[in-house]
Amino acid sequence: MAAAQTTAGSDKVSAVDKSGGGGGGGGAAYVKSALKEALDSMTVEPAFTVYCMVETMSKFLHQAFLLDKFAYPDWPHEPPRRDGGDGGDVSDRAVKSVALANSWLITPALFLTVFYTVLAISWSDKVGRRRRPLLLTPLCGLVLECASAALHAFFWRWPVGWLLAGYAAAQLLSGGRICFSQSVYLYVADVSTADNRTARYGVLMTVRFFAMPLGYALGGLLLRYVGFFYAFLASFAASLVALLLAWTLVVEPPPLPSADTPPPPPRRLSLWQAIRPKDSVRALRVLLKKRPQHARLILAATLLAYSLFSFTNEGELSVMYLYLSRQFRWSESQIGAYLTYRMFVNGVGTLVCSVVLSKCLKMADGSIGIFIGVAKTLAAVAYAFAFADWQLYAVPLIDMYFAAGITVTRSFATKLVASDELGRLAAVCSLTKVSVALCQPLYNTTYALTMNSAPSAFFFVSLFFAVFILLLIGYRVAQTVSQTELRDCGPRLTVVEVAPRLDAKIGSQIAPFFAPTPRPRLRIGPTLAAILFDREAVLHYRRPYILDRGILALGVGERYVALAAVSQHRRKHAWRNEYLRIGNW
Repeated sequence: MAAAQTTAGSDKVSAVDKSGGGGGGGGAAYVKSALKEALDSMTVEPAFTVYCMVETMSKFLHQAFLLDKFAYPDWPHEPPRRDGGDGGDVSDRAVKSVALANSWLITPALFLTVFYTVLAISWSDKVGRRRRPLLLTPLCGLVLECASAALHAFFWRWPVGWLLAGYAAAQLLSGGRICFSQSVYLYVADVSTADNRTARYGVLMTVRFFAMPLGYALGGLLLRYVGFFYAFLASFAASLVALLLAWTLVVEPPPLPSADTPPPPPRRLSLWQAIRPKDSVRALRVLLKKRPQHARLILAATLLAYSLFSFTNEGELSVMYLYLSRQFRWSESQIGAYLTYRMFVNGVGTLVCSVVLSKCLKMADGSIGIFIGVAKTLAAVAYAFAFADWQLYAVPLIDMYFAAGITVTRSFATKLVASDELGRLAAVCSLTKVSVALCQPLYNTTYALTMNSAPSAFFFVSLFFAVFILLLIGYRVAQTVSQTELRDCGPRLTVVEVAPRLDAKIGSQIAPFFAPTPRPRLRIGPTLAAILFDREAVLHYRRPYILDRGILALGVGERYVALAAVSQHRRKHAWRNEYLRIGNW
């Protein structure tokens, strides 16, 4: 195994050396090779893109559909579409009915899908990381949901309760958006490495916030020109395309590497073995496991911030259609255009945070999180006091980075646990979606109670949680900065000890070059001494691969740098091959 890792390391280094040279032609070749590698590695991304578009379009159409069904229950067919400036002809009774339906009828179904997702992920881990069923089942549920809505649009006089029951049944039987999104992130974590996981998460979030505007735009246009029936038929056809893409491109991830090669888990389980709650609750142990240097508290704070980012976003979107339709008298096409613009701006902000701030500028996750928290706080205040159309279009420019907070907190959480704990972490992230299920009653009830006195009062709920997010991220950053030792939070931040002895004089010879630093943490091996120094104290000494006097840089963490002192009789290229054996950064 060591020889295989050494060969892989040499191949990786030679690829880096080839891409680094050659001037402009080499840069173009590197871009082409990177694009080819990205296209070859595509698995779940196309299906995820189509799903986000269809699910957003279906949600938008359901909001408009419920509003018209409550407003015109006795019509023989669907009512004519409202033009711009006529969005306020819907009665207050219909608006309150939709808000209460979102609060107390649809929300329980979303709440139960959270526990469905936890049980499904637990089952997937038991049968050997089978992820395809987790991805295909929600897509089948989306197909059924769109088909049910199309039937209710064709037979307009069917009771609205049947529509709500069909929506809830599709969510409960398939897991819905919560199960699909968590399964996608879990699948990407399985097939990616620690080095490219943040980038792939950023790609997923960017794709999502470019597909969602397209869903809003298509929903508004189809609703205006062809009506509910054909709009739901279009979403039904697109959901079939997403199901076909997932069935074709998604393959099961490889099993986890193990030295003792244990026997594969059983593929067939009884119903009780598959859904046994005791085994599912064990996923919570990832939060209770003792970790050095306050890592357990940092993980809990990170997951709480992750859930609150989704909480405020989903809560605002659940009320936004009613708020814009009644307060600003906008039609469906105007609301769809605005939500398209809002999501497009969020996608640009996510791309900027993932590529520019994180990858190019190497900004720490905590710094990005604080920046996003401040922007979200300012945006909540601006939304609450926006009374003109141009003000509503200006506020998303302030709030354009909030979606990146979901990516940053999720990525940081995966780096705090070991590789064999990613499934449990995904289950815990699913449990945090309970807050998303609870946000709809809170926001919709707030709007129903204040729609005549203070219609924008629900934005103050977002303001409260934005301040709380800022405090949580500030705590995480404070804990990170206060540490003077390495946080041993998993194999990605651990330098592996490969043998018992080596002369420690090598370490004592290196230390004076990096003073003043905390006392270094020394790991001894047969051919090197790996030392961890404070990042700020040694960063200006860093060179590619070789620093000085035979010092090899193994990797750079958020706060620490791993260095290795090498023997003089070994050649430099041999030490590059030792990288994968000694440290996995």
